[in-house]
Amino acid sequence: MASKNLLKPSGLSAFRRFLREETPTLRKSPVLVIASESADHGVKTLKAVEDACRAVNYVLTQEMGLRIVQSSISSAFPTIHDLEQRLELIRRTGASSVVAVGSGAAIDLSKVLPHQKEIEHLMLVPSTSAAMLAASSSHSLFLDSVDEALVPFPSALGTPQTNTNIISLEPSYLASAELSHVLFATLAIVLDACYRKSSHPILLEAVRNLVEVLGNPDKDRDHATAQELLYQSGMLLSYGLGQDDRSIPIALSSSLIPTIFPHIHVLSFFASLLPGICELVDEQDHDDEAVVKLVQMVKSISPESIPQLAVNDANLDGFSVPDMSLSHIQSNQALWKSFDVPNKVLLQILERSVQK
Repeated sequence: MASKNLLKPSGLSAFRRFLREETPTLRKSPVLVIASESADHGVKTLKAVEDACRAVNYVLTQEMGLRIVQSSISSAFPTIHDLEQRLELIRRTGASSVVAVGSGAAIDLSKVLPHQKEIEHLMLVPSTSAAMLAASSSHSLFLDSVDEALVPFPSALGTPQTNTNIISLEPSYLASAELSHVLFATLAIVLDACYRKSSHPILLEAVRNLVEVLGNPDKDRDHATAQELLYQSGMLLSYGLGQDDRSIPIALSSSLIPTIFPHIHVLSFFASLLPGICELVDEQDHDDEAVVKLVQMVKSISPESIPQLAVNDANLDGFSVPDMSLSHIQSNQALWKSFDVPNKVLLQILERSVQK
């Protein structure tokens, strides 16, 4: 049975230790490296990602003496064309292990390869908060440029027989992010799982961890804690392909980020949904006191500190975001064939999230 492991302790030292243990296997064939690439050099957030990519390459080649096949991706989300290119690289080079480093696009692209090819090892080295979320989630999101939507890959449930190891990097190799936005996004995902009555065994642990963090104002500014909470929340994301409804943050982001909010960061988008999702959970009855306490703590957060959605296109001024969103949501649902919460619930949450 394949497993997914967050290596501890964190950092490049954990990556080195794993590589040393698996050196005999890794030296049998080249390692495909999928790294993030950007043309905007000098930007602080991007520099950290570039530094992470260089550090991983150095460890693989100079320290471990492994043969690598270099590949890069610069888009916000992978496409089927990106996947086809990597599959062709694997076919031509005989690579049997994959290392992904950088953004969520690099992580999502690499996660689908074991569904297509026999991969010995899959190593994910996220260097952004969104990439950590992608690393822990069950599916990848691909951009369907024809339908202007994000679609799940694989398009059904199922686990490839490849062990996945995830490395949480040191803060110096992580793109800077508003840690409050990371916390709010995590809260939105976990409360959504509470609203959907998720049966995932980690849910109550995630709720209690968040109660502890909100009760300790200094703790949410701790890098390691924020990354671990985000990793936990990623496991709670549902893609609506089995028995459970699709997570509200996934349903709305896959419909609206490519169309109405193309420039927003995915974690800021998730964070903006927190007030509306919290309202839904507050209206329910919950047996666990930790859920009730978490809702009360979220309700005490200053609304001004939570990001709101804003439409940057001047041509859309005066139009209602929920009204504009409905057709995109319905098109996305037809594309996914997923189980969703009622559309009136999705629009209610959007109404709370939009900048007045």
